[in-house]
Amino acid sequence: MPVIEIGNVYYFMYIAIASTLTIIAVLFLRNRSDRFRYWFIFAIILTNVAIHFLKLLIFPYNDPYYVEFIWVKASLENICAVTVILLPLLYFTKNKILKDFIVMLAIASGILAIVFPADAIGETFNAVPILYTKGAFDLETIRFYTTHFLLFLAPFLMMHFEQHKLSIHRIIYAPMLLIGVLFIIYFNELFLSLLGWVPSVREMMNTLGRNPSLIFGIKDLESLSSIGVLLKVLVPKFLTVNPLTGETFYWPVVWMIGPVLIYGSMMAFIFALIYDKSNTILALAERFNLRQISEEEAEDYTGINHE
Repeated sequence: MPVIEIGNVYYFMYIAIASTLTIIAVLFLRNRSDRFRYWFIFAIILTNVAIHFLKLLIFPYNDPYYVEFIWVKASLENICAVTVILLPLLYFTKNKILKDFIVMLAIASGILAIVFPADAIGETFNAVPILYTKGAFDLETIRFYTTHFLLFLAPFLMMHFEQHKLSIHRIIYAPMLLIGVLFIIYFNELFLSLLGWVPSVREMMNTLGRNPSLIFGIKDLESLSSIGVLLKVLVPKFLTVNPLTGETFYWPVVWMIGPVLIYGSMMAFIFALIYDKSNTILALAERFNLRQISEEEAEDYTGINHE
């Protein structure tokens, strides 16, 4: 049975398909009206919301061995799930800070999931060891790639056709909002535990359990390789130790604040360089006094970007 492994032909096949479909979408919308693009992109977003809930009808979501309480998998259980649910709500928002954030989060989440398809290659499902082989063409594998591709595609098209413009002056809020999303995931787990749908509070903090979006710590430093190292290097020791027992214990969400602020800011800055390049360079020049800013540039800098 063909399976997906990092670097094999099926891994690159899905990346190639996603890239090709992105080009086709851009070409399809290139000569369309702004109104058509606007509602076409919203239709993509709604389609992804539908996929988020319809997945409960397929294996392994509908197998009690893997998911005892099926609605757990339709909850706000990880970053991608939160993003899929929030995107249609924030698509119409006039708040540019929130729209900046959801656009960057959706694009980054979609790309990262396709480049590192943990759910498609992992040996567990819902923290339960799998008793089957995850095939490259299983319905769940196709769903996984489809939902994360659409998660990326909608905001990418928004940016490509300038339905929204990022600003270097607003990206500072993105890492803090991401921390807020992680707390949403944490409270979602607490709520599910109160319903008895996931393990109790003490048991859920096991890093080898559900541990959605790593809110309860690094699952396995060896299997995460450099990713685990990059995260842990920015975490103070006291946030990974139980002060009463001295055992390893990651303080939920709080342990991630350092990595999120640092890496989140770096990611947001990359987005600013891509989508607000001239003003980002101008802001850097002003910040480090690399050169004098002309009056015309200063007008652009203050007039356009401080909206």
